[in-house]
Amino acid sequence: MFGTVVISPNAGLAQSGDLSLVLNADSTSDFWQLMAEAESIVVSRIAQVFANNPAMPGVTIEVLVERNGAVVPLMTTQVARANWQQDARLERWTQYFANAQVLLSYVPSSDTDVSNLTEATPIELENRQQRIQLEDALD
Repeated sequence: MFGTVVISPNAGLAQSGDLSLVLNADSTSDFWQLMAEAESIVVSRIAQVFANNPAMPGVTIEVLVERNGAVVPLMTTQVARANWQQDARLERWTQYFANAQVLLSYVPSSDTDVSNLTEATPIELENRQQRIQLEDALD
């Protein structure tokens, strides 16, 4: 569980639905637990934004994680109300930052080739994207 969750609306929240979440993960030792909890918070916030403002056409939520003094982007979700009503699978509307796991020190840097850091993709995130593509093909 996170020590601190800071929710700060970006400028113009009333019109745009843009939110930034800053999660303190100093006490979270498992990256995938962090990811699951962040996704849960994002799903709740999307539901809350759409419920509180029926005229809101869409929402963008940026999740940043603070751990050991570093602040790193974890994921960004951008979804239109109509798309969310049609398909509420968060993965469909979310960009995951694969290098967050390394930058937040969940993977020892000696285990990572830092020359390819921007291209490094944890297999779980890659599999998640492949599952979405397969599900789309079957729909």
